Amino acid sequence: MPLLPRPLVAFALSAALTLAACTGSGPRRPKPPPSFDPEGFYLATSFEAPVCGNYHHPDTGCEFGIQGQVLTGSFDCRTGPNCLQAQRGGSTHMGAIRNVSVEGGHAFVGAAFRVPALPAAQKPFIELMQLSPGDGSQPLNPIEVRIDTTTRALSLSEFQGPGTTPTAWTAPVDEWFYVVVEMSYGTDVINRMFVFGPDDQPVAKVEVALSTAGGRGSANPRQKIGGVTNTLGDITTYADDWYISTQNLGPIHIGADGTPTPG
Repeated sequence: MPLLPRPLVAFALSAALTLAACTGSGPRRPKPPPSFDPEGFYLATSFEAPVCGNYHHPDTGCEFGIQGQVLTGSFDCRTGPNCLQAQRGGSTHMGAIRNVSVEGGHAFVGAAFRVPALPAAQKPFIELMQLSPGDGSQPLNPIEVRIDTTTRALSLSEFQGPGTTPTAWTAPVDEWFYVVVEMSYGTDVINRMFVFGPDDQPVAKVEVALSTAGGRGSANPRQKIGGVTNTLGDITTYADDWYISTQNLGPIHIGADGTPTPG
């Protein structure tokens, strides 16, 4: 889905109120379904369109350009017929990328992941997401969501930075789980990660002070599903339902047109 110009056409999840009837003893009206306020999305995709071509200049008909062996297809997806597959064995720099500036260097980034069993003798971690909390003018240092290749715990760290405290929760083998990152710009500023299990219920939360103000490129804040660390054996990971928003929408499902749908 092409990145929409501002004002953004977006959909933020809001709760609906259950209203009482006119009399206290009377029946209550049924609770209406959740509604989606059309504000807040920078990006929303369920990876229904192909991904192909250089990530700077996707080919005609491609939703995202790519690095490495990455494609879309029917892979027991979380939402819709298609999702994203990244082959990680033996190659570095793999994923789907979009340059997305976010106001004030602050936004929420959500995506679903499925990670099969990891072969033995792995590197300490691989990245599920690499994010750039920049507005297009700020020198920045990216952050990344890591999965430990031994324990399958998740952590939120600076790009190429030291490890941080991982979640006590560990990712299930070959089942979908969802991650939302609240990324913020600055020096030693709190960034947060919210994790949801296969049933979309919260299972972990991380708060960590990271320095995202730095000396890297500022003009192209790159948001990436994937990473730069390969595995030492053949392994394929999957992603679905990716959004970047001004609001924390939790573990949403996204339709082919970029509209959130009921789970």
